[in-house]
Amino acid sequence: MKRLLRSFQFRMIVLSFLVILLTLVLAVFLVFGRYEASMADRTRENTMQAFHTAGTQIDQILSEVRNTAAHLQQSLSVERFLFGTFASDAERMQYLRSVLSAIDLSLADSGSLNGLFFLKDDGTMIGATRGWHFVHAQGEHSLFLRIRGASIPVEDRVVWLGTWNASDMMGTSLGQTSDTQLIAGAYRTKYRYSFSDSPHYVTTVFSVKPEALRNCFAVLEEEDREIFLLDGSGRQIIGPNADAAGEIPWFYGDICGQDAAAGTNLMQGDTKYQMLPYRLENSGWMLVKKTPYDLYRESATQMRHFTWIISLAVLAMTLIVYTVWVSYLFRPFKSIRTALERIQKQDLSVRLLEPYQYDEFELIRTEFNSMADSISYLLEQTRDMEHQRIELELRNLQSQLNPHMLFNSMTAIRWMAMMSGAEKVSDMLIELAELIRPLFAEWRLVWSLRDELAYLGHYTKLLRLRYGGVVDIRFLMEETLQTIQLPCFTLQPLIENSVEHGIGDKGTLTVTVEGSVEGDCLVMRVMDNGQGMEADKLERVREKIRTGDASDHDADARQIGHSGIGLVNIHRRLIMYGGSGGLSMESEKGVGTTVTIRIPIHPEQEPATGEKDIKMNKMFQ
Repeated sequence: MKRLLRSFQFRMIVLSFLVILLTLVLAVFLVFGRYEASMADRTRENTMQAFHTAGTQIDQILSEVRNTAAHLQQSLSVERFLFGTFASDAERMQYLRSVLSAIDLSLADSGSLNGLFFLKDDGTMIGATRGWHFVHAQGEHSLFLRIRGASIPVEDRVVWLGTWNASDMMGTSLGQTSDTQLIAGAYRTKYRYSFSDSPHYVTTVFSVKPEALRNCFAVLEEEDREIFLLDGSGRQIIGPNADAAGEIPWFYGDICGQDAAAGTNLMQGDTKYQMLPYRLENSGWMLVKKTPYDLYRESATQMRHFTWIISLAVLAMTLIVYTVWVSYLFRPFKSIRTALERIQKQDLSVRLLEPYQYDEFELIRTEFNSMADSISYLLEQTRDMEHQRIELELRNLQSQLNPHMLFNSMTAIRWMAMMSGAEKVSDMLIELAELIRPLFAEWRLVWSLRDELAYLGHYTKLLRLRYGGVVDIRFLMEETLQTIQLPCFTLQPLIENSVEHGIGDKGTLTVTVEGSVEGDCLVMRVMDNGQGMEADKLERVREKIRTGDASDHDADARQIGHSGIGLVNIHRRLIMYGGSGGLSMESEKGVGTTVTIRIPIHPEQEPATGEKDIKMNKMFQ
């Protein structure tokens, strides 16, 4: 047992270590496999929130620029210059300077407006950017040709034209700098004046500062991550490469119809990217964040390595502490093992006296001591029972002589009565001998109705010898019922109660015993025409039968039973014999009493047969 305990302790430590290690490995792989995806999900959620804020700010900037351009267009100096007539070139130049001054003032006051131009249908133009003035008075300017190709409708709706360069308007290269980039939008307006029946049209073109737009999503610009601002056609407005302004990026076709909240993973060469698009509500522009997926994997890998180091260190510490704890835990097992070995050697005096620290082991100690006490007690009981068994066997041998002596004595008295001419006494002794014979036979719980009736035959003969013609007992039942089994001595107490409590001054007392089968029960009724009882007394008797109260401290109780065998006894026996069994009672003062018993029929029980049954049945008949 000592070797077994050590082996169990070792296996417990090794198995626990393997379980902890396996759990740790699975946890690391599962958790960090999910960690990589959760990082992408968390980045997407944070990006969508930042995109929403940036989109709101961009829409506010575009609305502000649009309102500034519309306010300036409606000023008197601009309308006079665009559609008025001038008395001289000096007057025209005066209005020209006034318009350019108003545009410069609007550009200076606005933090987002980068340029403003007014184009007429004849191709002439006037406008300015920050630091540049543009006036084209003859022919069609190249800007006019580009706007005409954009098919701007005559309404207040803004059409965004993409990104231009101021050098296109000057006819010379100025380089792609933020000062020369024009993120342009345009809308067309119709005018009608009193001096002319034909309408006049003007196209207002305005430009937004790239820095103003970039500042809206600057919080999203991180190392190794790229932010794109695309117009409604997918052309780049702002991006990591200024030379690609006006071009449609390679990924636009894949993300154009995608759900912004879900994002899209795309491959460019051997690199996988997470693409997060967000469509602005008012302008139709799109913000796109491009993130290499390796950034999530690299972060997860670093976290995994760090976690492995910490986990292995914790595992080593845990194993040391666990080994010490298991060794300490197994100390009570050792004392219990020693006590069990002594029990196996039949040393029943052993007890675990020292209490344990843990409640579980304390419970085992208590139960062990209780078990040892019980074993000692059972051994004592076994010895006593063995002595009692020997004594009972001797008493049984002795008691077997008593019935024979009793029957022999009754036979001698019977012959003396016959010789003395007392025939009635002789007949009573014969019936009494047959009546008590079943009491000394082999004990049994049930017998057949035939045996019950045979037993009642001797009892009724004794009653006739005792009362003469005052008592008339009748049995009415079919022969086929006599094989049904029932508890022994069931009907005799009922007949005895009917005779003892029914005889009065009415003359002959008639007791009728009827039997029939109702459903799965044998129903027996013992009816008499005796004195009966009043309703309140009957109810008290019924209550005592229901509650099983067989005490004899009042007259009602004595009505229930006689000599310890009464209605309560019969009722209990019938209930124990079968759940549907039981006893009920009806009585009326001066009319008589009827007791009904229901006995469940058990088809599997073999009916009692044999010579004795035939003899007793003939005697009854």
